[in-house]
Amino acid sequence: MTRGMPDAGPGALIDLFVGAIKLDRETYRRVAGRPESTRLCIAIVLLSGLAHGAVLTMRWGPAGGPIVGIASAFASLGLSSLLVWLIGVVLLRYPSGFGSIVRPLAIAAAPALFNLVGALTLVRPVVLVVSAWLLAAFLVAVRAALDCGRLVALGVTLATWAVELSMYYYALRD
Repeated sequence: MTRGMPDAGPGALIDLFVGAIKLDRETYRRVAGRPESTRLCIAIVLLSGLAHGAVLTMRWGPAGGPIVGIASAFASLGLSSLLVWLIGVVLLRYPSGFGSIVRPLAIAAAPALFNLVGALTLVRPVVLVVSAWLLAAFLVAVRAALDCGRLVALGVTLATWAVELSMYYYALRD
């Protein structure tokens, strides 16, 4: 999203996507402070959910892959946003609104679109690269959302991911 460009349309979405995958701090900061960019941020999550759904469909068949992918993308965004808000705003007292947290975390999902490359080519290292890329995007998003330093953002990111991973572990264990 370049300056002076409207917060709607395919051009704005492409600019936002490119800024997000390049881990451009200014892009993440800009969406944190601009409620009018919410629809574009939601579009990024929707696209990453569709990509995840396509991967699920390739692995398990067409039974609800896109629906599950989109639902899991939005559920993950909601959980991550809540955890970052609880840790960053409630616990650490950084002044940030919930929307200012959700928007940067939403565009941090942009690298997930590249999971399609791994699924289509069956190249396993792509999944590892995209996972590391998603973690780096999450870190940049937390830093922009809380307007904090690297170490605080790293601590909040690691704490958030630890809680999420433990929740997934307990949800999936037999």
